[in-house]
Amino acid sequence: MPSSDFGVSRNGQPIHDLPAGSSIHTGIGFRVQLRGLVSWFEEFDAMVEARHTPESWERLKPPEKADAVARYRLKRVIMLHENDALESYLRRKALRARKR
Repeated sequence: MPSSDFGVSRNGQPIHDLPAGSSIHTGIGFRVQLRGLVSWFEEFDAMVEARHTPESWERLKPPEKADAVARYRLKRVIMLHENDALESYLRRKALRARKR
């Protein structure tokens, strides 16, 4: 079984321990039917990301669905960190250009 962070790090630190520097808290939340469960909306997005149909998704065992949701969440976190790194790079580049 893979580790909970799938071995993904940023600058040598586990990615799930690092907030993306320029991310904005939107305040958006999803209601769940039972505490600890994944919202329908997030589960649906994970299903689509994993290229399942609703029928094939329903045939998956709970650990397989959990793995797909974890990978979906990790992909979103990686995207946030990629965007953060790009934004930092562009800011530094703009500062260097202004100093010339």
